[in-house]
Amino acid sequence: MIFGKRIRLRAVEREDLPQFVEWLNDPEVIEGLIFFQPLSLEEEKRWFENLADRQPSERPLAIEIRDGEKWRMIGNCGFHNISQINRSSEVGIFIGDKSLWNSGYGT
Repeated sequence: MIFGKRIRLRAVEREDLPQFVEWLNDPEVIEGLIFFQPLSLEEEKRWFENLADRQPSERPLAIEIRDGEKWRMIGNCGFHNISQINRSSEVGIFIGDKSLWNSGYGT
């Protein structure tokens, strides 16, 4: 896990998938993302099963915040198209919990 002042990043778990499907089927959440078609839980399960084939540096991370004594997942982030030669990468991030939009968690 990676800890920050306000969040922690952790590996995505199978239990996270229903929440991701809910968020990624919300038109407001996916505005600006490359997703534009409805996503099923079965598709998300297949995506999850293929994560083990990716380089560890290219696996997505769940974003969590402290919620009392527990941690609550609010979104997802990751690096894509990493080029060691060019020393470049794309960064993807979304905050799916709309009640926390404009709170600085995605910055």
